Amino acid sequence: PVGTLVILDTYELAVVVAPNPDPKRIHQPLVKVIADPMGIPLVEPILADLAETDPATGRPRRTIIKTTDPEKYGIHVADYFV
Repeated sequence: PVGTLVILDTYELAVVVAPNPDPKRIHQPLVKVIADPMGIPLVEPILADLAETDPATGRPRRTIIKTTDPEKYGIHVADYFV
């Protein structure tokens, strides 16, 4: 759901900002990547469409591996909707 903090298969942290408009791709939302794989916050979040595929492999560039508690990381997800 929108506002969920997720960990991607790239080990980046991201906040779900919008659902995918295609009901068949509901598991591939639009996210803002907010921290790199080392957990270091990005100066400017990166908007990423999880439905985007790598042309070389045909596989998604990023996928969600799990959700996590934003309090664990001291993150206020509402900060990424302004």
